[in-house]
Amino acid sequence: MFSASIFTFNHLGGEFIPTLEEGDFALHQILPPGSSLSQSVAISTKIQKQLLKDFPEIEHIVTKMGSAEVPTDPMPMEIGDIMVKMKPKSEWQFQSKEGMFKAMRKSLSVIPGVQYEFTQPIQMRFNELISGAREDIAVKIYGEDLTELSIKGKKAEKLIRQLSGVGDVKVEQVTGLPQIVVDYNRQKIAQYGTSISVINKIIETAFAGGVAGVVFEGERRFDLVVRLAEEKRQSISNMRDLLIPVANGIQVPLQELASVEFKKAPMQISRENSKRRITVGVNTSGIDVETLVNNIDEKLKSELDLKPGYYIEYGGQFENLKEASNRLAVAVPIALLLILILLYFTFNSIIQSLLIFTAIPLSAIGGVYALYFRGMPFSISAGIGFIALFGVAVLNGIVLIGYFNQLKAEGMDNIRDRIIEGTKVRLRPVLMTASVAALGFLPMAISTSAGGEVQKPLATVVIGGLISATILTLLILPILYSWSEKIKTTKVSTKVLGLLIILGFVSISNSSIAQTEISLEKSVELAKVNHPSMKVADLKIEQQQALNKSNYKIDKTAIGYSRGQINSIENDYQFTISQSFKFPSYYSKTKALNTENIEEVLIEKLIAQNQLEFEVRSIYVNQLGLNDEVDNAKELLQFYNEYYSIAQKRQEVGESTVIETKTIAVQKFKTALTLKNREQEYLIQIKQLGLLIGEEGELTIEKFQNFQIPFDFSDISFSNAPLIKMAEQRFERSGKQIELQKAQALPDFSLGYFNQQIDGNQGFDGFNIGLKIPLFYWSEKGALQASKINQEIASEEIKRCKVELNQYLANEIQTIEKLSNSIQYIKAEGIPLVAQLVASNQISLKEGEVNYIIYLSALKDYNNINLEYIQLLKEYNQTVLRTQALLGAF
Repeated sequence: MFSASIFTFNHLGGEFIPTLEEGDFALHQILPPGSSLSQSVAISTKIQKQLLKDFPEIEHIVTKMGSAEVPTDPMPMEIGDIMVKMKPKSEWQFQSKEGMFKAMRKSLSVIPGVQYEFTQPIQMRFNELISGAREDIAVKIYGEDLTELSIKGKKAEKLIRQLSGVGDVKVEQVTGLPQIVVDYNRQKIAQYGTSISVINKIIETAFAGGVAGVVFEGERRFDLVVRLAEEKRQSISNMRDLLIPVANGIQVPLQELASVEFKKAPMQISRENSKRRITVGVNTSGIDVETLVNNIDEKLKSELDLKPGYYIEYGGQFENLKEASNRLAVAVPIALLLILILLYFTFNSIIQSLLIFTAIPLSAIGGVYALYFRGMPFSISAGIGFIALFGVAVLNGIVLIGYFNQLKAEGMDNIRDRIIEGTKVRLRPVLMTASVAALGFLPMAISTSAGGEVQKPLATVVIGGLISATILTLLILPILYSWSEKIKTTKVSTKVLGLLIILGFVSISNSSIAQTEISLEKSVELAKVNHPSMKVADLKIEQQQALNKSNYKIDKTAIGYSRGQINSIENDYQFTISQSFKFPSYYSKTKALNTENIEEVLIEKLIAQNQLEFEVRSIYVNQLGLNDEVDNAKELLQFYNEYYSIAQKRQEVGESTVIETKTIAVQKFKTALTLKNREQEYLIQIKQLGLLIGEEGELTIEKFQNFQIPFDFSDISFSNAPLIKMAEQRFERSGKQIELQKAQALPDFSLGYFNQQIDGNQGFDGFNIGLKIPLFYWSEKGALQASKINQEIASEEIKRCKVELNQYLANEIQTIEKLSNSIQYIKAEGIPLVAQLVASNQISLKEGEVNYIIYLSALKDYNNINLEYIQLLKEYNQTVLRTQALLGAF
């Protein structure tokens, strides 16, 4: 039964918290990009009238669009939030919100050119606060090119719509905004004797307005602005026909001087963590969030081809579910371990502790099946219910086993009699223990009031778990107790067994949340093995080595046969065969050139490997800096938490005002927000590191506080610099090219054999030797001269690389020295000073000698100095890495 419940649990699905039935609706009207405010207002009015006509259960409708003076929720003109206030649910045509949504979609289908998204007001705001998307699931596609993102977003939308359980799907509009683009014909503008600046001024004045004078009203003055009448500013033809004064006092229409066209332009550029992205919002319909995300992920991975550098992440409620599940993965094993330890301390027997501990899997059976039969997915509410259930479930075992032990101490040695007597006496207490808890949760399990959706999973798990735990405990626990009593063990072996089981449990708990810790050097090794660029470089080397096999390429053999040369076809024939060869030194020169080609692709691989190693080290070292920033934020947050507690106590006794407490609360919030942002940046960088090294699992990096890369100026050498190596190799290759070009001036040889019959007489055969002399080689002198010039270019390129590298290194070394001095100064002087300042202010604050403003100022100075130190370290490390990459000195 427990194994079956595990299988069932894995197919329950999951959501962060159950969706609340708010009783009111919200929908978005989405018009094509570039729609005007008046058009949006007109469409919104139609939508409101249509809904009020078809749905008498609607009480009020309000639409919001655009941005307020304080733009807390800005929207473009083509999108509007329509809030629908509903009458009580008892007056609805449909008893479910899904039914109402379906009917409303059908009703609004008569209004063309509009897309809709149906949701609920609180649910919409909640989703937007989580991930910036108003839908339940935000499929975020990251990349660089907006056009490519738009194409992939629309394709992803089509693929997602094919899945069951998908409600509304909306692709973020990043392209398609129509713009009037004036493309000037500079040649015609010059011919007509005017300028672009003049035309720009006229267009601006005509359509946006230009200042033509000043109007006075008493002491007040106003600009007099002129522009075209409204009817002359309605279409693109008005702009094309705009008259532009040119030379000689004549006027010509703008379309004579420029091309005026509608073109689609980017509508908005959305970024997250410095990466461009497009969001595909998905609302669920009759399905849980986790199942739908898994279905979407499987669909997109199999059918959506993404270019290198493009990747997908999922946000919305799924993001919160994932984070909360990770926390439960820590909390549940700890809770179970604590229960087991407390049971061991109570009974001083690991066997009896494990007997009572069996109530936990027995209770989990009922909790899982209670969710399954009520059609509820796993949620955080249900997870909390399981934790509460495990604590209550072991009470029955304690009641039963405790009484068995009491009977044994009283002299009842017969195990069967002890079990029958114990279960008979403790039946009512066991039933009462379970019934009280179950009946207490019953109103929550059947609640239909507002907020009942969150209570139901918790109560359902507890009630279902207590039913299974009570029945199975009364049946199974006595049998297990009987078996355990027949096992003769010593006290030592019991303790050893208990220790082993506890250690095993801890290891299992840890393994469930373990992450792969990876060192910097290991990351570099994995990247060199797994990254596609290394595999491409190896294939290029294999390709060039394969071409090297054609060094001694021989020309094709010529074979000929003819008849009737002298007399007739019947009496004469001739058979010939010949083969030509290059001069022997030509083949050796070809081999030398191909050898240089192989050496060149080897250096190309070295350059690619050097660049890859720089990227891996740069991300890894940046992660170490982020770790330092996280530690600093945590330390600062601890200071604020301690001070906040002190401030609250002082406020309660009247020693301070509410302003002090609120000020500290604000600083706590800012620090907590900074901490969350740094932790989010860390996770994004970890994913990038995983992509580089080819690891898809959870990664963690080694912990090095205030990591600083050692750098020795005496080790600087250009011998391994990749750019100089490549320049020197190209010089060598150009020399081999010249030698091969010269070898082509040498003669070619040919050998041949013939056999013929003349006038019926056979036996005429012989051989010939030929020589091909390049008498007109002067025509190839241009190619030879070009090769020599190419060698001179390569020689100068080596000099240029060395000069530029010297200049760059001089600047970088100066920067490294400056940063290193600043780091040492802050480390030796600044950090101890501000630490001492904070410590002394803490003492003075507790004694009432300083006020909170001075203490907060000291904390800010402490934070600023630490952050400055961390930023200097990060800048120093990145500068050293760039220098090492240029020198090839990793």
